[in-house]
Amino acid sequence: MKERSGERLNKTFKTLGILGAVFMMLAALSLATFLILDIAEINPFIMDGPRIYWVQFESENKIISDVKYKRGERVKKPENPVHSEDDKYEYTFKGWDLSGDDKSDFVPTHAYYSFLAKAVYSKKLIKKPTSSSENPSSDSSEDSSNNSQSSSGVNNG
Repeated sequence: MKERSGERLNKTFKTLGILGAVFMMLAALSLATFLILDIAEINPFIMDGPRIYWVQFESENKIISDVKYKRGERVKKPENPVHSEDDKYEYTFKGWDLSGDDKSDFVPTHAYYSFLAKAVYSKKLIKKPTSSSENPSSDSSEDSSNNSQSSSGVNNG
């Protein structure tokens, strides 16, 4: 007996439907397993127990805070650092850079991954008076008057 093409097509779709349903159940099961392991804070590939994250804050290439946190624990930012003085520039703290682009980024309030936050500063050119603008005639006149008195004292003495 020959099957009709409609019945054969019907069986094919039924088979594909069953395979698709099995595939979807396996995908859902693997996703559920991942979520359960993540909620339990267990990473079976790396370590058993709670996840630990390193959070570091750096200013001028020096670590100013280096703390380990458990997953979800509140991150404590250090006080805003002060950049060391410079003859040319005045520095103002702007924030923390996490991405390496020297721009201030949002710092996570809770530890869900390890990170290094580097201090970002804005710099402003300092306009210091130059020695020529500090009344140069008074400096040279004091020096010349002192020289003339000492030379006159030697000649008279």
